[in-house]
Amino acid sequence: MRKNVVFIFCFFTIQFLASQTFSFKYEDIQRIKRKIASSESENYNEAYNLLIEVADSVRNSRYFPRVTSKKITDVTADIHDYVSMATYWWPDTTKNNKVPYIRKDGVVNLEVKVITDNYNLVRFCRSIKILGLAYFYSGDEKYAKKGGEMLRTWFIHPETKMNPNLQHAQFIKGVNNGRIEGIVDARFFIDMIDGLQLMKKSRYITDDNVLKIEEWFKTFLNWMETSEQGRQGMSLNNNIGTSYHLQRLVYHAFINDSIAINKIYENSLLRLLKKQFRKDGSQPLELKRTLPLGYSIANLEYWVKISNLLESFEININKFEGDIRPTILNAYKYLTASFENNSVAFSSILLSRYFANVDVRESNKESQNANLNINQDDVKINLSRKNVATFLTIIK
Repeated sequence: MRKNVVFIFCFFTIQFLASQTFSFKYEDIQRIKRKIASSESENYNEAYNLLIEVADSVRNSRYFPRVTSKKITDVTADIHDYVSMATYWWPDTTKNNKVPYIRKDGVVNLEVKVITDNYNLVRFCRSIKILGLAYFYSGDEKYAKKGGEMLRTWFIHPETKMNPNLQHAQFIKGVNNGRIEGIVDARFFIDMIDGLQLMKKSRYITDDNVLKIEEWFKTFLNWMETSEQGRQGMSLNNNIGTSYHLQRLVYHAFINDSIAINKIYENSLLRLLKKQFRKDGSQPLELKRTLPLGYSIANLEYWVKISNLLESFEININKFEGDIRPTILNAYKYLTASFENNSVAFSSILLSRYFANVDVRESNKESQNANLNINQDDVKINLSRKNVATFLTIIK
């Protein structure tokens, strides 16, 4: 009897995940799609047209992002390895050879742009999400066709595919050849997976393609959870730790491993929640940084995505001490109060963009800007021409 229950649960979980998105609620975009096709479409015309404009820009580009376009680096001889430099680490000018590099928190060393893997990863993931949304809303197979070509380039083709690890992410010259903090680079895969999920019904995304990409993420998860470097993510307590566990959740969901999701929640997330948030909603580990608000908001958005995913799996978060959603709302109130009191030099308009179309506010109103889940970095873009113009310059 128990085996039958487990089988039925797993069967319906797999059916549910076939089209489920993970960083935003699938039912939200289904509702918007119905309104676009109805008499209420006027409210969404501008947003929809801009989405298609961005997607056509991606589709018409002849460039295919890939890790194999970089020059061989000192940290690895394998061109298929993902490589990036630590963003806030600089040459030590007091030493003749300038190494080991030293940390200047919040100050970007433009040397990081010499290695193109991070740029290509971000461009690839954003493009797949845009193509997935365009396919979902329009039903036009041309977007899925381009998406399939890009997915095969990144994950499948022997000449261009990325090795499934981040062993050499955010390395520090003179210190190491990679570090676990580099796992945050992979957060963009979450957007990519959402785009893929939306294109799964297309004839251009074959079952074999999906299977191979799932196998890639199984191997990547194995590296995250069992390798010496990957396991260090378990002990990260700041926003990078949140990103680490969010990624674990999404990747396990993508490969249909719902049992692992429950274990991550019970064994990791509640502990992390207690370490990160004070009762007043502040995030002390992020507030001590030189860019405190940016990190506080980014971390809070990770938790919003975690909460949405757990809710999708109907995990009863209220039975555990320290509920996630009330904590998110409390932290949101803390940030908005900080803006209103002018205690920080940061725009409250930007804060609202992070949480557009996310149910963390007391009033659960639909986004007045008809947000169709396009984003730039971690910031949700309100679909006005001014904001999308910035996005277009990135993906062209």
